[in-house]
Amino acid sequence: MTNFFAAAEIVAVTDYCATLPSLICRQLMHDPRLKVLPAPVDLGSFPVEMAWHVRYRHDPAHRWLRTLIGEVITDFKDMTGAKATPSPA
Repeated sequence: MTNFFAAAEIVAVTDYCATLPSLICRQLMHDPRLKVLPAPVDLGSFPVEMAWHVRYRHDPAHRWLRTLIGEVITDFKDMTGAKATPSPA
């Protein structure tokens, strides 16, 4: 699966079900093809990590993008109280 929205699209056109992050589910609540329900138990959290090819390790544009993504994650954490630790650039 390339992303959570791809999983939701598969669920929407089949009889499958999926467990997705609450942030994604809030976006999907408006899709009439889906029924969003709370998990019956606390599923905890999962790590979100960035990965890149070693050749881009010192590329200025790539480093800038990684830094920007880290800042967005930090801002999101501050706004929501979510646990998020940016990866090192």
